[in-house]
Amino acid sequence: MSEDTPERIPEGPRKIRIVGRPFLKAVFKTDEQAKSFFCRQKIGHFKRHIDEMHARERELESIIIPGNGEASTFIYNLLKEARDLYVDGYFYGCIAICCVISERVMKDLARDSIRIADSQGIRSPSDEALEKLERVDFRTLWEFLLKCGIISKEISKVTQKLAEMRNDYLHGNGANTQIDAKEAITNLTKILRGTVANFNNYDFREGHFRSYQGPKK
Repeated sequence: MSEDTPERIPEGPRKIRIVGRPFLKAVFKTDEQAKSFFCRQKIGHFKRHIDEMHARERELESIIIPGNGEASTFIYNLLKEARDLYVDGYFYGCIAICCVISERVMKDLARDSIRIADSQGIRSPSDEALEKLERVDFRTLWEFLLKCGIISKEISKVTQKLAEMRNDYLHGNGANTQIDAKEAITNLTKILRGTVANFNNYDFREGHFRSYQGPKK
């Protein structure tokens, strides 16, 4: 039986598949033995799929996320997770995280851009007021940012594509997961390059910053 194939346990004339490895505790006397077996499985999986994983990694553009605050760290960590999922072949999860990041970026842009002008001068809304943005319809939010000139028409279009993809996959209607996952990362990268990413016109290749010319071939 392939290590990538879930265990099949007979149940009368039918068969079921179990997610997980419940047999490990029954087969191995110690946790170290079970862990060693698990490690061999993971290494075997990696060796069998390394060529396709490497090919997918080379498709992705590099991008710099500036700052070390809570918001930029959140985006950096999720972006890295989305890229890792794509490289490892977990496309559905990759798409979901790309959509989460795009929504977070738009909400943070709105938070950073809204100001109140009154007799006391110009000030930012309270945290309590800004928290209400979390309940604003996503389409309404990015269209508001577009009308205010905070995002470009191109960013608006790719944001819409991600939102439509999110709805398809949320309802289990996604068909071409690998193609869609690659498109999701590409569109998300465009959003980040047009909003929060630093060195927007440069790409890090071969140890040097070079003028950005799209994905590596």
